[in-house]
Amino acid sequence: MLIFALLSTNPKSVMDYNYATTIMCLLIVNQTALISKNQLKNAWDNNSHGGGMAYPFRDEDNKSYVFTDKFDNFDDFYDEYVSIRNMIDKPMILHFRISSSGGRSKENIHPFYVRKDKLAMAHNGTIRSLGDDTMSDSRHLAQIIGTFKGNSVAMLKHSGLRQLVYAVIGQSKLAFVDSAGNFEILNEHLGHWTANGDWMSNDSYKEVRSWVYQGNKKVSKSSLSGNKTTTQTYKSYKADYKKSDATPTRDLFKDWDKDLNVVDEQFDLETNTWTKL
Repeated sequence: MLIFALLSTNPKSVMDYNYATTIMCLLIVNQTALISKNQLKNAWDNNSHGGGMAYPFRDEDNKSYVFTDKFDNFDDFYDEYVSIRNMIDKPMILHFRISSSGGRSKENIHPFYVRKDKLAMAHNGTIRSLGDDTMSDSRHLAQIIGTFKGNSVAMLKHSGLRQLVYAVIGQSKLAFVDSAGNFEILNEHLGHWTANGDWMSNDSYKEVRSWVYQGNKKVSKSSLSGNKTTTQTYKSYKADYKKSDATPTRDLFKDWDKDLNVVDEQFDLETNTWTKL
């Protein structure tokens, strides 16, 4: 049912990215070692539209959760990161954003819940067929994956969902972490592992630089209006886009199945069974 929705959705109902460049953020899977403040500051300065983290923890009743936190200030981000890293010995996801669709609201800072308190994801890249003026493409993708039932990274082992997600993300990368501290990276081979055992989606943590990634190309920040890169570039993306043609992201899947006489069920990828909603 979801595949039908994706294939039948009119691209104009979201955002026409056919001529858009793909701007890369920085996505990190930090296993256990503390990443240096210098590297994290470089990551922030090169991807300066907010940073976030997702990590597993146990409460006083020994129940497991995944928690996400988002920041628009580096010092706040770093202080929280050090505090959490010193408390847990499980993998966590870090993300440093360069905004594209959806603008720079805090809600669009990664990571995003796929399943509240159970599974979170972050994304490195741009999905041109998703997102709108208020919701980023990555946040939209998290909502779509969340329509499948599953509370852990085990759901990503399902060949159908995995192939579908790969088809959607192309050369961009995704990382997931669940409440048990298990993680999964899609397109892992397009990033690299460090000597400390951390996976990096690109090398923008190494030094502050005057350029950004667009796909696998390095493009001068000055050619993209300096630090206002994506605000200006995003406006040019939608030069031919008519706002009157838009459907808000929150409504994209609201009515698509009304004429299909389908039952409101959700497929559980971990048990291969259907569940009525």
